[in-house]
Amino acid sequence: MDRIRRVLNGRALPLFLLCCGFIGLSSVFALMWVNGAVKAVEPIAWIRGLELGLCILIAVYAFWQLWRDLNQH
Repeated sequence: MDRIRRVLNGRALPLFLLCCGFIGLSSVFALMWVNGAVKAVEPIAWIRGLELGLCILIAVYAFWQLWRDLNQH
């Protein structure tokens, strides 16, 4: 119970969930673009790639923080 309380009080869980949401949104957008549903945003597709890369880096950092919160003595 103490470990759960530490995770919920930590700063990593909201950050991790937020990044997972951004990654999910970017993935849906990328699938729509690949399938041809979104044509008007082809020039800014590289921005979506950068956003996805940044979200993955932040998610890895948040996962590391979550791991630290869980294993804190």
